[in-house]
Amino acid sequence: MAVATYLHSVLEDLRGKGLAVPLAFPEEVANLDTVSLQSLLKGNVLKTIISDVADHMHTSNQMAAASLFQKRYAYVLLTSVIHPLLYAGIGILADPEQTDVMLDDGLPVGIKLRNPSQWMPIDVADGFFPSIIHTALDRNLKELIDRISSEIGVSPLILWENAGSYVRFLHQKIGNDRELRFPSQRVFCVLFDRIGMYAPALASVYRGCLTEEPDAAECVRTTCCLWYQFPGNSPCPTCPRLKRN
Repeated sequence: MAVATYLHSVLEDLRGKGLAVPLAFPEEVANLDTVSLQSLLKGNVLKTIISDVADHMHTSNQMAAASLFQKRYAYVLLTSVIHPLLYAGIGILADPEQTDVMLDDGLPVGIKLRNPSQWMPIDVADGFFPSIIHTALDRNLKELIDRISSEIGVSPLILWENAGSYVRFLHQKIGNDRELRFPSQRVFCVLFDRIGMYAPALASVYRGCLTEEPDAAECVRTTCCLWYQFPGNSPCPTCPRLKRN
């Protein structure tokens, strides 16, 4: 079986099990607008797309639109990397120079890797997997966060907490799988602690939880993701703006 065909088969199997893997490769044709990540990091492409997102959300609030864009991107990036890693032993190398972003109404719904060799079989127990996390977060996501912060003015802390919120969501979900308890602990330890990496420790996303069991609790973010600033929206359940007893 060809390498690309094998990977496609593995990813389809994961999707058949109900796992989100919004990842595509060049041979897969998607009827979606696609923009390279590199093009978002220079020129006016990012600002144009964020303006389109704001228009779609019926607002002129560029900062809220940028936060939503990055939040969706963090989700598609994280699920495209973490699910194959833990459930299939596949390490996806989300190199920013090889990453295209698939858009629907201006918002990320998937990523496409231009080089079909941007992956490797990997065993979480062998200690090499942190390089997969490093590529996805310290290179790929960090470059977009830095660009959005400098161009749109959204605080990097808000944007990293957007990513951290999805990491905690995935941790709560995958942590309930007994077969994955050991490998998931190793992967999420790297994600939460971020030792030796540029990004902040994602464990610092939440300033406190509403019960003594954080994995079963609803936690409170340190910053607001700005979702409430869209017309008709209310703060998220984890928003620090909410009054709590």
